[in-house]
Amino acid sequence: NIGEGDAVPATDEFLSNAQKAWYPDAPMENVKNFSVENVPEYALNDMNANNAAGATYTTSIKGIYTGNSSVYFHPIRAFESAKRLFFVMGHEFIHVSQYCYLAGIESLKLNPNFNDLIEYHGYNYECALGSGNSGGFTQVDAINLSKLFSTYFNDFNYTNFSWTKTAKFIYPF
Repeated sequence: NIGEGDAVPATDEFLSNAQKAWYPDAPMENVKNFSVENVPEYALNDMNANNAAGATYTTSIKGIYTGNSSVYFHPIRAFESAKRLFFVMGHEFIHVSQYCYLAGIESLKLNPNFNDLIEYHGYNYECALGSGNSGGFTQVDAINLSKLFSTYFNDFNYTNFSWTKTAKFIYPF
């Protein structure tokens, strides 16, 4: 019997099946790449450098965000268990939605603070799903980010993305 704590196959087929079962309304129309098997070297290097289980990259054309993203998963960290993959996938879909929100806007300089804002909301959603991983963000960090990015702070909250309301963990699916 396979349990939610057991490692799961690090394949694109499993990833796709999990997405359909857990996040049926995720904004996949804005995801151009969604893979664990075809992860570019730069993405794997980023994930390894940050001890990350997933990474989302957005595209811009002539300095304007397109609203499209590529989502990649670490073949070991993301697939430690079904539950871990569920949390990582939800976190990365928050980033996809954030980048959709930014579509048509001139590329912002993703300074460390703006990156913190994006990550804070990814981890906030993970915690809402039941993960204990807050990414190290504290209540003081949240207050500071809300002051620094008053508009984006509220707009990037997971409650603004309708697909989050239909997310559910089912395993095996």
